[in-house]
Amino acid sequence: MNKVELAYLAGFFDGEGNIGIYYNHGVYHMVIRIVQKNPTILRSLSSVGKIYQRKDGMYLWQVSGQRAAEFLGLLLPSLILKHEQAEKAIEFQSTKGRPGYRTTEAAKQKQATTYKAFMCAFNSQYTESK
Repeated sequence: MNKVELAYLAGFFDGEGNIGIYYNHGVYHMVIRIVQKNPTILRSLSSVGKIYQRKDGMYLWQVSGQRAAEFLGLLLPSLILKHEQAEKAIEFQSTKGRPGYRTTEAAKQKQATTYKAFMCAFNSQYTESK
């Protein structure tokens, strides 16, 4: 992608995208998503993530883990609204070990700390006590 396309996607993601870190079955996961009624722009991202049609007719583009962090890294210079959130998500992903390798207790603690910081910074209902 050239600079203009990346800037366009960054603006689109700023307005329509979602960055989340989720805790499920004892593991933290970073996921980025965009939901649209018209799948046209999502199709241009199909090489990065997957597109699903939901039961309500909306289209969901989603990518997780290291690929999500790499995509956010490409968009980061042009992100405005989600710039800080993207930085924290990339930082979180950097605490993850390589797939297939056991995560150390120190790494798990770093993930938990980064997760809490992410949640507190971007979710007014979340508190450090959770």
